[in-house]
Amino acid sequence: FLSDPITSRVVWQIYEGLAALNAENKVMPAIAESWVSLDGGRKWVFRLRHSVLFHANQVFPGPQHTRAVTADDVVFSYTRMAQGIGSFVFKDLVVGFDAFVKGDTNIISGITASGKDEVTFSLTRPDPSFLYRITTPYLSVMPREILDAQSNAVGRTVAIGTGPFRLVTANSTQITLERNPQYWQPTTGNVERVTFTVEKNPQFRVTGFKFGKYDLMEVPPDFRQQLFKGNQLIPAAAGT
Repeated sequence: FLSDPITSRVVWQIYEGLAALNAENKVMPAIAESWVSLDGGRKWVFRLRHSVLFHANQVFPGPQHTRAVTADDVVFSYTRMAQGIGSFVFKDLVVGFDAFVKGDTNIISGITASGKDEVTFSLTRPDPSFLYRITTPYLSVMPREILDAQSNAVGRTVAIGTGPFRLVTANSTQITLERNPQYWQPTTGNVERVTFTVEKNPQFRVTGFKFGKYDLMEVPPDFRQQLFKGNQLIPAAAGT
């Protein structure tokens, strides 16, 4: 259901893919700890971390209500992606991808679990930007269990990923996340809870920001001159 870059900022707090982008927009490992390119760039093998757990949820049996991510989860998630609007990411590139999208086959032959913790991609041609493709939010990894339990709610009011925050509540105007205590990557941040609010009226959004209702906001273009002098936020615009 992801359809715009603003929404992706929320998605990337909950979900992760094999790789991600750092603050300098360089590719860095995420769920995958390493990768290697073979056959002149026509094959890519990703090795998964052993310590990545899905967010705790009742869909998982056992006292901890979670489990580790496996290569099968990656294959499942990327196969599901092929059925959505994000399919352009691998179109004409991954072996068997187009045939799957057309319904000619029920698997994508170019995406395989070559081991419990290893995923292999076979490409139709070398692609210099392949690693950057892997960082897209469309390639988020999720467990099959959530679809089996609540398929109609996934992506709307239910989400299970591996990211630094997990979903608490979601509706058409507000999404609340809380810090994931089992996150695989050590962090020093102190944010325990964050709420994203949809405020379509730009005047209400700016007024709410000025009076401290919002800590961060997407700046409406028509209000930029009121809020900024050059590239610097005017203190009075932020209510300070």
